[in-house]
Amino acid sequence: MDESMRAAIEEAAAAVEAELEEAEDALPEEEKPEPKAADAPGPLDDALAKLPVATPGTVEYLSGMRSDLPVLALAAIPLKDDGTPGIAVLTSGALDLYYFSEPGRLSRVWSGKFQKVYPKRGVAGTMKVGSFGGKNLLFVSMNPFDRAFAYEWTGESLERAGRVSGFVADALRAEAVTVISDYGAGVTSFDGLKTRLVDTSGATPRTVNFPVSPDYYSICARRWSDTSANLTQLVAAGEDGVIRMYEGSGNEKARTETRYGGAVLCAKADESAQGAAQYIVATTESATEDAVALLRAETGLITEIWRAGPFNGAVVALASWDFDGDGRTEIIGALDTGAGFRLFRVLPPYTKR
Repeated sequence: MDESMRAAIEEAAAAVEAELEEAEDALPEEEKPEPKAADAPGPLDDALAKLPVATPGTVEYLSGMRSDLPVLALAAIPLKDDGTPGIAVLTSGALDLYYFSEPGRLSRVWSGKFQKVYPKRGVAGTMKVGSFGGKNLLFVSMNPFDRAFAYEWTGESLERAGRVSGFVADALRAEAVTVISDYGAGVTSFDGLKTRLVDTSGATPRTVNFPVSPDYYSICARRWSDTSANLTQLVAAGEDGVIRMYEGSGNEKARTETRYGGAVLCAKADESAQGAAQYIVATTESATEDAVALLRAETGLITEIWRAGPFNGAVVALASWDFDGDGRTEIIGALDTGAGFRLFRVLPPYTKR
């Protein structure tokens, strides 16, 4: 078994608790709500299982979530068995979980504060939703610490599920596959040469080394093959502003000719359709008039076909989910306006093929 993963996720038992004592400030302290009567409705009873169908190309700003603390990462996570969506927001001082209480409006369902607020400069983090042992887990990575934390949503709170040996850069929930790397010491980018994929779908976790170059700010798995690493595709937003697609370890298949920002996602035109067109979503580089771009990988090139924006500020984090249930992947973004952080939702104008 590969020691770099050490069985992927350790149980949150006494041995793990002792190990966590050295990193207590990494664990959010839950804000305890007032106890409710046994027959009182829960906070998610009125949550929207699906949002109104999004109009392609239209940006919708979401109310109910504002933060003065820097937003490091976003993740969409199912809150109920019917797929009711929630949004996890990682800031430099807290981890908060929101649900849609009405169209366009978020309400907070859970909050955990760190024991310290980290400075904006030099701090980076990611959040990805993956699966392990049949459970949906939220993997939280921050570069001040030596590895990622795994949390499970119980229906009422986020509970610690263990730790990961490394940092989770991306996760394929349906395939039970995670992309693991390391943060370089004192830097906000992932170590390209230490990138690997961990398949936990079987009885024994399997690690596939997948080094890429250069180091990158974010990465997404465009395609996973459990038969050959040479068929697996990863897309990375490099430190140099170039977005690269790799097919097989270290094999650069396509790249952009222009520079983009540090956030990148992989998306399909239709999540439920076989052979649906594959897209890449990325931010641009502007700190004051940023945009979200829809990209397409052609032979040797990654080209831009559409963009949302410019926004009044910098888009610092992206997440994706099919919030309205129509099969198309919508994008959630965190916008730094200079006076605080707010969220928006947009459906890129995909084509089917």
